[in-house]
Amino acid sequence: MELKNRIKEHITVKKSEIRPNPNNWRLHPTEQIEGLTTVLKDIGFVDELLVIEDPEKKATYMLIDGEARWSVHEADDILPCAVLDLTEEEAKIVLTTFDPISSFAGTDPRKLESLMKNTDMQKLEEDVSDEMKTLMADIDEKFATGYNELPPQETDAYFVENDREALPPSEYMKNKEAGTVPVSAQSIQIKVSPEEYEACMQRLKELAQVYSTNTLSDTFVKLIQESKNYYDGD
Repeated sequence: MELKNRIKEHITVKKSEIRPNPNNWRLHPTEQIEGLTTVLKDIGFVDELLVIEDPEKKATYMLIDGEARWSVHEADDILPCAVLDLTEEEAKIVLTTFDPISSFAGTDPRKLESLMKNTDMQKLEEDVSDEMKTLMADIDEKFATGYNELPPQETDAYFVENDREALPPSEYMKNKEAGTVPVSAQSIQIKVSPEEYEACMQRLKELAQVYSTNTLSDTFVKLIQESKNYYDGD
């Protein structure tokens, strides 16, 4: 497949020469900005901002992607950019689709866990900041930890390995069209304080004995079902 190369040039410019895109629909919470700042301080830039020449001439360039990275810098900071040759309408399409397409990607928690275990922080050129250690721990908690192991429990709860291998995209589409794609489990993630975590875990252990359930997931689902029955008057 022959594709157009819409990257016109690679440049470095001051932040002040770039303005944010007024059509940007992505929000950047404090947690993301703090994590991004940590990586930029400890590692540095590893990707360019995507920009086009400002169609309204309010600045030299206008952002298409990279507003979070742009936002954490000072006006005189020099930023690496890829200048795209896009019309205004094409730029809107890229702005609409760039992040959502990336979010379609799945995750392999086992590979992430292995990657994190095999990352030797001592081999980095500079000392790792406490912020980076915290960020790595947060990523571990969100994407890896708890997938292969469950916290210790007093019940006979266990984790059933999922030995179903992911299908290649072409096979997945064939099976989807034929209506033979197996239904996979979905996950729910809940953020709580350390105190709330201990209380929730203790209560789930107690409910597991009451419900005779074998996993945290089964216990949680049973709790939701029982709550619904209670409020529905069943």
